[in-house]
Amino acid sequence: MTRPVKVLVVGAGPVGLVLACHLRRLGMSVRVIEKRAGPSEHSKAIGLQYRVSEVLARLGVVDRFTAEGGNPTSVNLYAGQERLVQLHFVAPARISGRGAFQPRAILIPQSRTEAILLEYLRELGGTVEWRTDHP
Repeated sequence: MTRPVKVLVVGAGPVGLVLACHLRRLGMSVRVIEKRAGPSEHSKAIGLQYRVSEVLARLGVVDRFTAEGGNPTSVNLYAGQERLVQLHFVAPARISGRGAFQPRAILIPQSRTEAILLEYLRELGGTVEWRTDHP
């Protein structure tokens, strides 16, 4: 008889939530603790890089992100009315075979990223212990 694996994930930000979801998908027992009182209401980031979309595809939730987020081709950064810089997104070419997942940038606030991952964690039977800063 094998004992269930128990994992402590400290932090319910995007990285902690992705890890917890992945471990739950593998059937592992996971405890997620977070010192904040609840999910983020504000964003510290505006989007996800190409590689992140691949990770989300393997996790089985990339469609949730692409349904809510944009797929930018460029982003302008301003200071007041003055455009400081324009960033162009160029998709990596020929890295996936025919019919395979094509990585993409996804423009979505971090607060929505966390909300989607938290919802998925709950679907997988996981929870977050808010206002907890020690095991």
